[in-house]
Amino acid sequence: MKNYTFIIANTSEEYEKGKELFIEYSKTKKIDLEFQNFTKEQHEIKTQYGFPDGGLYLILYKNDKYIGCGGIRKFKDGVAELKRMYIKKEYRGKGLGRKLLEKLIQLATDLKYEKIWLDTLESMQSATNLYREYGFAEQEPYRFNPNSDVIYFELIIKKV
Repeated sequence: MKNYTFIIANTSEEYEKGKELFIEYSKTKKIDLEFQNFTKEQHEIKTQYGFPDGGLYLILYKNDKYIGCGGIRKFKDGVAELKRMYIKKEYRGKGLGRKLLEKLIQLATDLKYEKIWLDTLESMQSATNLYREYGFAEQEPYRFNPNSDVIYFELIIKKV
């Protein structure tokens, strides 16, 4: 992992790279994410994934190529939402997803959230297995999603 660096987006350029990764991510899903206000999310990336309520992690390869991302944003008081966890295909299978998830959970913990919610597709087996391994449990839907194979997860960070 010595060639990989995890940073939290801070500059306009870094948020722009995050937006590019979001768009690439959306194309791999082969579904229209506009039901989640995806265009608005891109335009408000710095607000939605910025401090003090969130953060956008970027993964750099050899300090100059952005190859992955994942974000935490506020869903409601005490609840963070994990969004857009993505690693370019050619960099998968190296433990980067696991490390990214650990960093996102730590970020939500540091921001004093009590829970993390996310939705994903059941067909994304690697992701669902990873979430379960880290203690995420299936929960009832917390927002609309038109896809038939959507799964909603929750991780309790601290007992209320």
